Amino acid sequence: MDNNNLQDYLSVLTSSLEAHQHWLQEGISEYDLIQRLAGAPHYLFDKDAMQNSHTLFQAHFMLFHCLYQLADKWHQQHIGCLDIVATHIKLSDWQPFEASLQKPDPMRAYYLDLSQLQSTTEHDIHNMLDRFWQMMSGSTGLASQLECQKACKILEVPDIKTLDFSTLKKLYRKQQHKHHPDKGGSSASSQQLSWAYQILVPFAV
Repeated sequence: MDNNNLQDYLSVLTSSLEAHQHWLQEGISEYDLIQRLAGAPHYLFDKDAMQNSHTLFQAHFMLFHCLYQLADKWHQQHIGCLDIVATHIKLSDWQPFEASLQKPDPMRAYYLDLSQLQSTTEHDIHNMLDRFWQMMSGSTGLASQLECQKACKILEVPDIKTLDFSTLKKLYRKQQHKHHPDKGGSSASSQQLSWAYQILVPFAV
């Protein structure tokens, strides 16, 4: 797909996401979102896109590219805050961001850079897809349980059995505020909090 066709496709994909904003307000997984957009009347993804690692990566990247663009747009327009995690994409009520707490977001930078669509290697794709399917399957093996316990400790989650998405988000923001470099924290602490958040999202109901 050349650059002009790619831009046209991304424009249509973005418009479709905007037209179905209610899907995001209800909360939806990346897998389900791709499935819906692959079906009638959209046909924006190949129906077999999930069966091949390369086509799945392309679908994943282009979807996240559009979602991050919409996240910026909707926040600027006070429409809402879009949380973008593979297992739970959700548009929640708008909240102002404190300028002093803004920090570089490597995930956002990655997906907004279209050159990454071509430069990401097969090895990178396989690593990303391994993580994607692990999250989609809700794996709770020994390693996952240990990671979960560590993440709960980092974010000070009192009981994972009763954890909901709204509470997780509040705990995450509270700890990011507490450990932000401007508050005496470090970038390493901030990254660790982001890791813990990603680990716990699949368990938040």
